[in-house]
Amino acid sequence: MGKPAGNNHNEPEAAFADKFNISSCQPVIQNAYRQVMDMQRDLICCFEADLSLIYANPAFCSFYDNDENNILNVSFTDYLPFQTRELARTKLERLQNAHAEISFKTSAINSMGEPRFLLWICHFISPDVIQASARDITQLTSLDEIGDLDCMQNSDIDKHRVNGENILTNLPFMVWALDENCNIVFWNRVCQKLTGYTSEEAVVNDRIFKQLFPDEEDQEKYRQKIKNTRSMIEWTAGIRCKNGSPKWISCLDIGNLFNIKHWKYVLVGIDRTDKIKTELALRESERHYHSLFSSIQAGLILCRETEGPKENIDYILIDHNTAVEQMLSKTKLDLQNKSVYELFPNIIDNWDKTCERIKTHGIQERFQYYYHPRQQILEFTLFSPAPGEFAAFFNDITDILNTREELCNQLEFMQTLIDTIPNPIFFKDKAGRFINCNKAFEMYVGRGKEQILNQDISILESYLEPSDIDEILTIEQDLMKFPHHVHHEYSFKHADGNTLDLIINRAAFFDNAGKFAGIVGVLTNISDKRKMERKLEKQLHFQQFLTDIIPAPIFFLNPRGHYFKCNQAFEEYTGKTREEIIGQAAAELPECVDLWEYYLSGHIDEDVLTRTSGGKYFTKFYHVDGSTRDVIINRAVYRNTEGVPAGLAGIILDITAQRSAERKLKEQVNFLGTLIETIPNPVYYRDLDGRLIECNRAYAELLGQPKDNLIGTQHFDMYSREQAEEFYISDLALLESGTSKLSYDSVIEFADGRKVDLLIHKTILFDNEGNPSGLLGALTDLTEHREMQQTMARLDQYRIIGEMAAAIGHEVRNPMTTVRGFLQLLNESDDFLGNKEYFDLMIEEIDRANSIITDFLSLGKDLHIELKPENLNRIIENSFLIFSTEARKHDHLMKMILEEVPLIPLDCKQIRQLIFNLVRNGLEAMASPGTLTISTCKTNDEIVLSIQDQGSGIDKTILGKLGKPFVTTKEKGTGLGLAVCYSIVERHGAQLEVETTDNGTIFYIKFPIPGDKVQYDKNQPLHS
Repeated sequence: MGKPAGNNHNEPEAAFADKFNISSCQPVIQNAYRQVMDMQRDLICCFEADLSLIYANPAFCSFYDNDENNILNVSFTDYLPFQTRELARTKLERLQNAHAEISFKTSAINSMGEPRFLLWICHFISPDVIQASARDITQLTSLDEIGDLDCMQNSDIDKHRVNGENILTNLPFMVWALDENCNIVFWNRVCQKLTGYTSEEAVVNDRIFKQLFPDEEDQEKYRQKIKNTRSMIEWTAGIRCKNGSPKWISCLDIGNLFNIKHWKYVLVGIDRTDKIKTELALRESERHYHSLFSSIQAGLILCRETEGPKENIDYILIDHNTAVEQMLSKTKLDLQNKSVYELFPNIIDNWDKTCERIKTHGIQERFQYYYHPRQQILEFTLFSPAPGEFAAFFNDITDILNTREELCNQLEFMQTLIDTIPNPIFFKDKAGRFINCNKAFEMYVGRGKEQILNQDISILESYLEPSDIDEILTIEQDLMKFPHHVHHEYSFKHADGNTLDLIINRAAFFDNAGKFAGIVGVLTNISDKRKMERKLEKQLHFQQFLTDIIPAPIFFLNPRGHYFKCNQAFEEYTGKTREEIIGQAAAELPECVDLWEYYLSGHIDEDVLTRTSGGKYFTKFYHVDGSTRDVIINRAVYRNTEGVPAGLAGIILDITAQRSAERKLKEQVNFLGTLIETIPNPVYYRDLDGRLIECNRAYAELLGQPKDNLIGTQHFDMYSREQAEEFYISDLALLESGTSKLSYDSVIEFADGRKVDLLIHKTILFDNEGNPSGLLGALTDLTEHREMQQTMARLDQYRIIGEMAAAIGHEVRNPMTTVRGFLQLLNESDDFLGNKEYFDLMIEEIDRANSIITDFLSLGKDLHIELKPENLNRIIENSFLIFSTEARKHDHLMKMILEEVPLIPLDCKQIRQLIFNLVRNGLEAMASPGTLTISTCKTNDEIVLSIQDQGSGIDKTILGKLGKPFVTTKEKGTGLGLAVCYSIVERHGAQLEVETTDNGTIFYIKFPIPGDKVQYDKNQPLHS
């Protein structure tokens, strides 16, 4: 550090007006010095040897009414009266002639225009910078008559020194002073707090440097820095605190500002420990990066985009790994600062286009390149790790491509072979995509192979029925699980437009390892065989179609009274499928039993059919939706080709709507009257003249009059004159506007003087001819709505604050993880064995902070949850060892009582956190050694998890607040643990109940069992 004030008198300068040009370096006033001087009430300034001002404290600027920025580069003597400037210059010259300080007195005019007398004291604070301090001595001008100026100055300086020492003691950064022998003579409070050594332990203590610097070489370096480094030059020193922890301090010598006796060096220190630790961590990360970079077997280059010699874009290598040198047969010197285009001839087109795509889409790109010097084919993978920079992996794939060519020749032979087979053949992979086919298959589907390959079954949607496609998918899925040979018939629409009947034989094929690889299929045409059957099916289908499109239910009975046909509407009406109806006796279907009892008795003979032909029957029908329908059933006898009665045909006409229309209309009128009357909002109806025709109870209560008194009144009878005119004008405007509705809010003043903030809705009512008949109005009180808007605005602010807190929590945890990792590395190092307890303490505190952040983030409302079938007992058993270890730390025992329980949907990670939080709370709640019991059992519809401790119970005043964040009884607790537990329980749809006594507490978590229970499987693996 530099020499303090008064220590430069043994270094006479060549001249003092190059005179005053002591140093060629630009002097800098450090922040630490500024903070001390800015607190002084004396006028203080600093200037260079040529008297140019470079700093002034607030007292100086205020006295001369100047801004600090305006005083720079102004001469110090410009602030002195003209008659004393030469005297000041003469005295300043004495500073270089073995004088520690000089003083002189001047008159001055302050910013208020008042004449004042100032006593100036000047001394060097560095070889380049002079400090001048002035004190107002206007009240002491009588001393001029005594002539004892020196006495007054010394007394004033002593006070200045005492005040200075007090200021340095209370500064918010480290300040210490040394004597001629580098012994500490002053040690402020920050020094004590940072190092752990009190002022008594540090001041004039021969052992203090050995304690601060255990290495004697470090002690000597520290002393040499103090004696040889110039003032205001910052340097770094590493010390060891009283507790053994290392610290790095940024030091500088600010000089003996107050000229205190026995002070030769005055040092200021700033704690730089976190910064230096971060720099060390970055260096270590960089070392790991280079190690990984060099170990990659593929070639890896890193280049920077630059402008080429002809204003073209070029790419210059900035780094590469050893694999590049081996693959290109070049040395590191050959590759240094080379262009990509120089290393790889003719790569420019592929490289430039790939880089442009990466700039646009931001993803990695691949391309192949022929490296002519070594006749290699290289595959490049190019990406951009940072703007303006590109990295590329490349591998030699020459052998791979040669092997691929041989395989292609074999595949071409096999393809030629299957193309000669007349039957259509196809191959599918495990995902159901076509991977090959022959020419016959291409002809069948009318598409080329390039259009078929890599397509799934959807490519055949236009050739197969949807039911056939579903059946194909099912068969192929079974083949994947149980490989075997299978065949099935399908109708296939050929590309030439004809529909073919095909038998498709399918079988599984396997790869070289014997694993299922896909399915091969062969098609055989059986169209001629099915042609006649299809004609018959078509006729029957057409007949069925005709009946199905009729919306009324239709049924057919044979002579024995059994159903043998019905349409779709009859299925929907009865709630039964056609398969369930056909073949059943009419009397066995309960939907319309009384009908069958009415005209069916045993077999239906010709006489019965004749008598009932054309008849109608009114009856009740029990519809599938549970309702009872009024129906008319029209029935008639139908005959076979010989004219013999073959059965009974019936059609059901639902007349429920007609029967209930009048009833519903009456009910609707009554309902609307009741509804309007019970609506909490005021509702009214006025005719075109403004007379009130009808209103509900809420409207009458709003106006404070009985409903009977309001009917027939007009606006002027209910509201103030101004309000009545406003209502009348708005009614008239609505009728003339051409619109049917109007909404607006207004503060309504009633005739009795009351004011209410209302939202008013009006609509025009029309008669049957479409002419306006009146106005219907509805009023809404906005008072509560306005209050709710304000509340929601406040809640939205709280939500934003919560999101910011969660984001900050994530960002804080990342650097904490890095710090913990390096502390753990240092703790395991042999160099720090003596400080293990300190590292353990720091790691424990970081883990505690990280736990608080984790709990806090767990309260997020959008926390992702993955529910999978899990066994609760298995989760407890897999975690029990951790719980037992935690219990032994507290001298407690763990007990587990688990009954057999079924699988239920759970998130494993969150359930483990729930159980661990409750177990940890239970262990900490037991002051003396005890037993914590975890139990599970199954009730009728729940699985109950219980965790019981033997503590002293929970205070009843706290019991009602459990689960709220930051509510805790622990001295160092945060209250987030139980809040997280309640959040996890809620996300699982479970319930958490607490039972507490003086002998302990039991937490019950009750998980619901789904209706379709998952069967318990002891071999079921747990999801992590």
